[in-house]
Amino acid sequence: MNVPFSHSCRGCPGHCVSRRKFLQGCGASLAAAGVAGLPAMAKADNASPAKKPRVGVLFLCADADHILWPYVGRDFVTPINKIMAGLTAGVTDVEFKPLRIDTKVSADALPPVEALDREVDGWMVFLLCTNWGAGGVLLRTLAKNPKPLVMVDDLFAGSGTFLCNYSGLNAAGFKPVAISSSRFQDVVDVASCFRMLRDPKTTVDKFTAECERIRRANFAKPSGTAPLEDKLQLANIGDVVEQLKQTKVLLVGRGDKPHEMLGVKVQPISFDEIQAACKAVNSAQANEWADRWTDGAEKIVEPTRNDLVHAGEAYLAMNSLMDKHQAQGITVNCLGGIYSGKLTGYPCLGFMQLNSDGKLMGTCEGMTRDLVSLFAAKYLCGRSGFASDPVLDTAKNQIIYAHCVAPYKMFGSEGPSNPWIIRTHAEDHAGASVQSLLPLGYMTTTFDLYPERGEMLLHQARAVENVDTPLACRTKLAGEVQGDIGKLFNYWNHGWHRVTVYGDLADPMRELAAALKLKVIEEA
Repeated sequence: MNVPFSHSCRGCPGHCVSRRKFLQGCGASLAAAGVAGLPAMAKADNASPAKKPRVGVLFLCADADHILWPYVGRDFVTPINKIMAGLTAGVTDVEFKPLRIDTKVSADALPPVEALDREVDGWMVFLLCTNWGAGGVLLRTLAKNPKPLVMVDDLFAGSGTFLCNYSGLNAAGFKPVAISSSRFQDVVDVASCFRMLRDPKTTVDKFTAECERIRRANFAKPSGTAPLEDKLQLANIGDVVEQLKQTKVLLVGRGDKPHEMLGVKVQPISFDEIQAACKAVNSAQANEWADRWTDGAEKIVEPTRNDLVHAGEAYLAMNSLMDKHQAQGITVNCLGGIYSGKLTGYPCLGFMQLNSDGKLMGTCEGMTRDLVSLFAAKYLCGRSGFASDPVLDTAKNQIIYAHCVAPYKMFGSEGPSNPWIIRTHAEDHAGASVQSLLPLGYMTTTFDLYPERGEMLLHQARAVENVDTPLACRTKLAGEVQGDIGKLFNYWNHGWHRVTVYGDLADPMRELAAALKLKVIEEA
């Protein structure tokens, strides 16, 4: 299929680098790769039907100081050894040739994949971190290669690179095999398909079709359990549209030009302005908020008292900026402010408080789309939601909504509170964030507004578990997918984030989309 390699990921962070530039960084010998803890790769004879098929197994890792999912300084050796042991024991008639990639986002830092390509008949890529630049370049290069490609998400580690790149490649006409499962046997079952390559008549399409058949056969079946009763009070759709037009939000640390999104006015604010607001905060008031959060939390795990006071400063500064600019919401390029020294306090607890109180709204990462989506839900049903980085687990028919920010009141400011724990921000193990233990058994509606594409994304899941793992973001709500989890793989070329709200809001959201002249994309 003649698809240009330089296609965009459409909505995913990262760099679209040409294959030529990528391979310029891949010319060194395999011996020079210096892959610690993995066996050296000797030059092999050309593949033949009488020999075991050879599969290159690439492990996308990160440099020790690189702050990204799942967290800074992760031990990659242990999962690599476990994966290789599982593959070699589970598929004995295929030869797996491993290569670890430790790199930042520069394509020129990638190891000699081209040299290994001459030795193997197909590829497996295990994404052990979310590395937008290197991961995207690697996957797009291999997808164009006329050899089978299987990409595997290490759950809560490579999920961003996995979802965004798979959906982008799929939309562009490439057909890699994608596995996102907590059950390693699912990986082994698909890897066994590489034995088909002993037959020189096996095409990539035939290989991919068999992998897809096996992959789908391993999907967990829906439980059929009905959600708990949850009565909603819904606003008139016309009123929701008008309220959006009366809303103003602040965008901190991203962009410098005012604009609108679905009628919501967006006012950019510089890091310098929020830094000045933080310095102007009354110390006693910041300490008072630290006390309130300490008293309200179920427990505090890692953060210090100083972390909580700085979080109080960030919360009060955001409130003062919204008051100053007569805005009802705020979104902050949080880590950009932290790592530039413009913010001393992480705003995670402040966003939690704003969205639980329900009068003003806030969200992280300078994501205006998420904030406007939160307002749409609030005006529609009076409830706050939370934006997340989703993860798929086909072994459980689950989608897990992961972030370090979530409210503790999911049924509106007058509704019940759920327990929550104060943790550090997950990726860098610093500051103060929240692990919200969200209510289970209820239907949730997840969506995102994409006015620039004229679309609303929409799917639903029944909340079933608060996942507790040190990997990735602190709050992790697992939902049983209502519909086809296999379809969900196809839509993350729209970007990673989604906004989740409690309640069966599918039909009202469809009505709202019609009023906003947006096409509804049924993701599941």
